[in-house]
Amino acid sequence: DAVAHLLKNDDFRRIVWGERGVKELILKVQQGPPSPIVYKSIVCVWLLSFEGDILKEFEKFDAATKLQDVFQTSRVEKVIRVSLAALRNCLKNQSLASDIVEQGTLEALQQLEDEKWHDAERYDDIQDTCSQLGTRVSELSNFDRYEKELSTGNPQWGFIHSEKFW
Repeated sequence: DAVAHLLKNDDFRRIVWGERGVKELILKVQQGPPSPIVYKSIVCVWLLSFEGDILKEFEKFDAATKLQDVFQTSRVEKVIRVSLAALRNCLKNQSLASDIVEQGTLEALQQLEDEKWHDAERYDDIQDTCSQLGTRVSELSNFDRYEKELSTGNPQWGFIHSEKFW
């Protein structure tokens, strides 16, 4: 709670992010914790996602996987709402967007479209985010990306190796 409250202030975000143990505290939340803990963690991710330099660091902490885990396991509306907002901000960073695409987050979001939500706005949020992510999938699954992967000499199994790409 304290970290989330401090991150609400733009001036404190970089300071709090730089403190020892904060990164791990925010991004270590995985499947299983009670929803209030997941919610606070995702609120912190969302607040931090407004800072471009911090967004660059999210890749090191596997934030793409954490967000996808939330989409796959949580059906709490406020958790999904803030996770969608965090995801939209994360898509602004090219490298992080690439990780999000590689994780198959689009498929996880498409499954959310079939869920029953009490708030009609949730359907719109999910569809809008799916559309944005679908655009990124199109951008990141082209032949140029495949060529770049080959030129680095470090090919990794992922989205561009799927039937959809070929």
